[in-house]
Amino acid sequence: MNGAAVALCAAEHPRHRADVGGGLAPPRCYAPVLSAPMSEPPAMSEPPAFSARAERRGASAVVVVRGELDLAVVDDLRAALARPEAQADTVILDLRGVTFIDSSGLSVIVASHQRMRAAEGRFGVVVTRPSAVQRLFELCGLTETLTITDDPDTLLLA
Repeated sequence: MNGAAVALCAAEHPRHRADVGGGLAPPRCYAPVLSAPMSEPPAMSEPPAFSARAERRGASAVVVVRGELDLAVVDDLRAALARPEAQADTVILDLRGVTFIDSSGLSVIVASHQRMRAAEGRFGVVVTRPSAVQRLFELCGLTETLTITDDPDTLLLA
């Protein structure tokens, strides 16, 4: 430590004060020594507002989701999937505008897939590749269970 840092350290840590002027080497201090006041951290941008809208595309239904899909909004997603315009033999969940999904969001997606499978319908998920959402599906092993693509037209034409 240089003299200025020692003085600052001694000012911040009273137990080090005795060592500063006594000719002894100051103890090693690993505490952060601030030479200037800390500035405010940069403001974090607000996450995009959540939205989920259902629309018909021919005989299929597409539910487009944007924002963060978490416990606070899963009921909104459930409501969008239950709307009349979301009822079809093929339902496509477009998550390209989603920035975050927690376990409650994954639960709704898996339950929707299971419900469509039981009704002998098709359920597909559209994600941006590469993305954190795609990586989450990979880590959870859902790429083996769900039909996942980065192009909704492949699901609409199949």
